This record gives sequence, structure tokens and C-alpha cells, in this order.
Amino acid sequence: MSESKGSFSKWKDKFNKKVNTLGTKTSYAMDRSKAQKQITKIQGEINVLKQEIGDIIHKNRNYELSLELIEAQLIQIDAKENAILELEVHIDELNELIRLIGVGDEQ
Repeated sequence: MSESKGSFSKWKDKFNKKVNTLGTKTSYAMDRSKAQKQITKIQGEINVLKQEIGDIIHKNRNYELSLELIEAQLIQIDAKENAILELEVHIDELNELIRLIGVGDEQ
């Protein structure tokens, strides 16, 4: 009887480990998905800023004011592109964690 309890205990431990691993992978995958959605949103904002630059140039072709407005838009674009780079690094880190969990699962 104690042998079957031991076998059940081992099975239960393996099952719990698999469930925890799956939960962790799911959490990382959700974080990755959120980061990818943020990237998409930021890229949309960049596109709007670029369109605004085009509008500024078109409406103010001969005025120095347009240069100041364009500079402000370009600064915003740079900041958003840096945010995208940080999110991409975060996604790479999450992908690596997911990969490592998968490797540990196979051992």
C-alpha cells in the first residue's frame, strides 16, 4: 500500500510541476503578446506623427515655424522608436525564458 502512495505522490509531483510550467509559459506568452500589441500601437502613433510632419511641410512650406514643429515631431518619433526597441528586447527575453522552460521540461 505504501508503494502505491509513493507512486501516486511522484505522479502528483510531476503533474504539479507540469501545471506550474504551463502556467509560467502562459504568463510569459501573455506578457509577450501585450508587448507586441504595444509595439503595434506605438508604430501607429509614429505613422500619425509622420503624416503630421507631411501636413506641416505642405501647409507651411515657406515658414521657419514648420522647422520647429517638425523638430518636435521627430523628437517624439525618436522616443517612440526607442520604446519599441525596449519592448522588442523584452519580447526576446520572454522568448528565451519560454525556450528555457521548454528545455527544462524535456529533461
